[in-house]
Amino acid sequence: MVTIKDIANITGVSPTTVANVIHGRTNKVSKENVERIQKALKENHYVPKLAQETMTRGKTRLIGVVIHTTKVYEDTTIADPFYGTIVGIIERELRKAGYYMLLYAEMDLDKIFQMSASWSVAGIITVTFAQKDYEKLRNLVDGCPVVGIDTYGKQDADIYNIGLDDLNGSYNLVNYLFQCGYEEILVLMEETAKGAELVRVEGYKMALRKNGREYQAKYHIYVDPADSEKRRKRLKELERFCVSDQLAARVMRSFQEDGYKIPDDIGIAGFDNNIYGTMLYPRLTTVNQDIPRKSEEAVKMLIDLIEGKEVRKKEVILPTQLVIRDSTRKQN
Repeated sequence: MVTIKDIANITGVSPTTVANVIHGRTNKVSKENVERIQKALKENHYVPKLAQETMTRGKTRLIGVVIHTTKVYEDTTIADPFYGTIVGIIERELRKAGYYMLLYAEMDLDKIFQMSASWSVAGIITVTFAQKDYEKLRNLVDGCPVVGIDTYGKQDADIYNIGLDDLNGSYNLVNYLFQCGYEEILVLMEETAKGAELVRVEGYKMALRKNGREYQAKYHIYVDPADSEKRRKRLKELERFCVSDQLAARVMRSFQEDGYKIPDDIGIAGFDNNIYGTMLYPRLTTVNQDIPRKSEEAVKMLIDLIEGKEVRKKEVILPTQLVIRDSTRKQN
């Protein structure tokens, strides 16, 4: 099988020059040499090093990242700051460790299973999978290490997972809103919400009980994430609520367009502490989750499994922090 050195000998240039052309660094190579090297690569059926290593040694430096999306996005899954940050940090950390990423994001689990089973990868990171789906995928890729991010529905599960203390994060936020003097606190979520969002609702209910209130279904509001006009009509019924940051941005804009003043007329709080929170005006009270650390921990755990190192703690639950900003305030 032809190598970079072989191509260098054929074309009469250095291996570094050949590597520059292969990796797109053609600004360092003359046009004539670029054409000669590309012709030699094609004629000699050069196989890139990653694929060559897989074929000759049965090894690969590829890592699969599969995202099970449960929401309908107006743009794309990766446009969501949560998923976008996770993907970006995973790719960076894998590259630093000498690995490379394959990404697949899909609502249809069967398609995810088919794609994962077809890959020849060293390991897989799942994002926002239910426990049963994580386990099914792990069985399909028998022998391939699998690490989850935000695996939900866990019941004494023997899985590798990096999660978040969503329950107490939501509880602390809603309890703070009661301390501010808000009398009616509504929880707003999308109709397709699963996983972490449902755990946050449980934290909301805990805070209600703590403050001597009963849960009322009328205060639990679902909206259509894909239909902005339908969402706008639904929001006009609300007075006080807590939401995720992405939804909070849309909600805050809707109320401001209708002439409401925040936080004078309505208090709004979110969950995630992503870029929306600081770009909004007023800035958003929210709950911080360290998404970069979540991604870094997942990559580290997976690489340790691939390299045969001991992983003493299979599940890591990261803490949350309450972030108080200007979208809420003490009530008179």
